[in-house]
Amino acid sequence: MPSSATATGIAFYARANLYSLPIRPELPIGEAEAEAARAHYRFSMEGTRIRWAEKWLAERSPVAVDAQWTLRLAPGIHYFLPAAGGLPPQARSLVDIREERAYFRVEVFPDGRAPTAEKVVRNRTFRHDYEYWNNGTLKHWHFETESGRGDEHFDQLGHALK
Repeated sequence: MPSSATATGIAFYARANLYSLPIRPELPIGEAEAEAARAHYRFSMEGTRIRWAEKWLAERSPVAVDAQWTLRLAPGIHYFLPAAGGLPPQARSLVDIREERAYFRVEVFPDGRAPTAEKVVRNRTFRHDYEYWNNGTLKHWHFETESGRGDEHFDQLGHALK
């Protein structure tokens, strides 16, 4: 599991097996890789049980950078700034922007090249929540997508209840 999962209870993955229930994470990545990716999955796990899973997509668009305030930024670092708020912006950490739907990502290069910036807008495309019986089988599955939501309940043998 990526190191950030231990500290936050959230693990990041590049892919997930969507054909299993609960869905299964594949290809663990670090939080920085997840932030930079077009899409990623977030999982909350308790031992081998998946408590919840989400898929996130990110749209990125380049923006102009004000050279005056970037002069004070250390080179070789990515800065994350809230999309709402005045300038000069206050840099935030990856953890601080984890729940932000929109933010700016600024990269200051160590070789003196002009900094680059992009506005990132993230959208959660789905969320699954899982509850288990004491024997470890799935008891309840709640899902939310962009177009709807629903619930499935299961008996202690894992069979769907009608």
